[in-house]
Amino acid sequence: MKSLSRWSPLLYCNVWVVNSIDGNIAGYATYPNSAGSATDGIVLETAYMTNFHVLTHEAGHYFGLLHTFNFICNHYNCLLDGDLVCDTPPDTSSFGFPCQWNSCSSDTQDTTGLSPFLTDVNELPNYMDYTNCPLSFTNGQAQRMELMLMMYRSLLLNSNGCGTNPGQAIPVAGFNFAASPCNNGLVTFNDSLSVDAISSEWDFNNDGLFEVTGSNFNYTFPATGNYLVTQRVIGLGGMDTTSQLVTVMKGTTPNYPIVYPSTAMDTILVCAGDTLNFQGDLSGVNYLWSTGDTTSTISVIATTSMPIALTMTDATGFVWTTNCTPVYIKVYPSAVPVITTNDTVGYYCAGDLLTLQIVNPIPGLYTWQVYNIATGWFNTGDHSYSYNYYPDPTNGSQFYVTYTNVAGCNLNSDTLIVQPQSIPFISGVPLFVNGLTLNYPSNNAQYQWYNYNTPIPGANSNFYTVTSTGCYWLKAWNPNFPACDAYTDSVCFEFTGIEELNDDFIISPNPANEFVTISGWENPTAAITYQVWKTDGKKVTAGEIKNKTEFTLNCASWTAGIYILEINSGNKIIRRKVVVE
Repeated sequence: MKSLSRWSPLLYCNVWVVNSIDGNIAGYATYPNSAGSATDGIVLETAYMTNFHVLTHEAGHYFGLLHTFNFICNHYNCLLDGDLVCDTPPDTSSFGFPCQWNSCSSDTQDTTGLSPFLTDVNELPNYMDYTNCPLSFTNGQAQRMELMLMMYRSLLLNSNGCGTNPGQAIPVAGFNFAASPCNNGLVTFNDSLSVDAISSEWDFNNDGLFEVTGSNFNYTFPATGNYLVTQRVIGLGGMDTTSQLVTVMKGTTPNYPIVYPSTAMDTILVCAGDTLNFQGDLSGVNYLWSTGDTTSTISVIATTSMPIALTMTDATGFVWTTNCTPVYIKVYPSAVPVITTNDTVGYYCAGDLLTLQIVNPIPGLYTWQVYNIATGWFNTGDHSYSYNYYPDPTNGSQFYVTYTNVAGCNLNSDTLIVQPQSIPFISGVPLFVNGLTLNYPSNNAQYQWYNYNTPIPGANSNFYTVTSTGCYWLKAWNPNFPACDAYTDSVCFEFTGIEELNDDFIISPNPANEFVTISGWENPTAAITYQVWKTDGKKVTAGEIKNKTEFTLNCASWTAGIYILEINSGNKIIRRKVVVE
């Protein structure tokens, strides 16, 4: 509606009188910071033409005034309360009745020192209130309107609208334009060729509606075609118009003249090696693709990420291009996953931890899949580059990994089969004891007996008869897979004839808790070596003592149980039990 009849908003205060306004509104206006815009001015319902204070009220807004109740009166600060004008009494109500009443009693509580009120006063019948009997503007409001006039609307004072500024130069309209090379309907306009013009208004549809005001701007036309664009310039001496025919090219999609893929898009996600087909509009008479092809349709094998653009000339001679909006092919790698294991000897033993790894990881999502006879295939939900698993020695295990990425590349690795080899028995099983004979009933294995971690020469069967003090255990292994070995628990024997070689040998206290002291050997200058063994055959500590007749061992960190202490003086070996509680 405003575009039908607008006079330059910089030179004239436009007042539009209309039949009705949506909502319960008598009128409205733009503030000074909208000066010169296409909507700048006042709108008034025709029913209020006889009610002069509505137009006066809206003119107050046009020159920068707020409602007197705008910021109510909570701050005790006339620069923050009401209409921000200090000589307007504080106001917190928009009620229209009565004409004068007191909605805010903070008049004398102002903290700025700028309020002129010495007593609490009624609100004035002010044009910027909603009172039913407005009569005035305050001096402060008048000063604010004059300031806004000089800051934002000073050209109103130079206007010849009332014949008070005659003899000014008549403006001459003239403009330049440049269509975007992107075939998007966008054209840049500027009025640099105009002379003596203050403002420019533009009609793009040849319908008499000047929809846009401005000097330098972009305008987007709705479709391909020829448009008569009219410029109207206004100056102090009057106005002038000029028109030019503007040819606009606008593709039906952002990627036109590429018509396939049919959905307009910026980026296509593809897997390396995929083949993509692109088609230009068949109405073209010649084509030039960014690949160098000159046919209407091309095929591209995706090897690297790149843009695809087309320049096409149609039968009318229009040149269309997607150089501004190419279709971008983003290629994702799609290498078949390769998996390997931590095998170093060529086989696995039951109970061993199996670690599988992807040797050629690339960006994307990996998922490990596991199979055995008992459970079948199952998705582990593990997406890491390595995966730990204990294979089932009875059913065996199979593994593969799936790969996918955001481009939809889906690949599977080869299946890796693992069959763990059995071990003779579970490590740590107890030995069978029959007097001085030890045995463990296992078959199809090789054996070696140990005393204090020392192999016993010739003791290579699954039984052994003890002849001396010591802690004995059996190692067994699969002869075809020697790494698949196992160890029994140990059994200790103490022969008293050996222990009594030195009656003065003393261990105290025994049982012990934190420390145990050993004393009583014959020659204090001799080098004495000692070793302590646990009954499972594991050495706990060892050392050498010289020039002492006793020494102390710290056993606070030892687990409760029976230990064997061996003292070697060079010509005598003594073994004793030490109990730790």
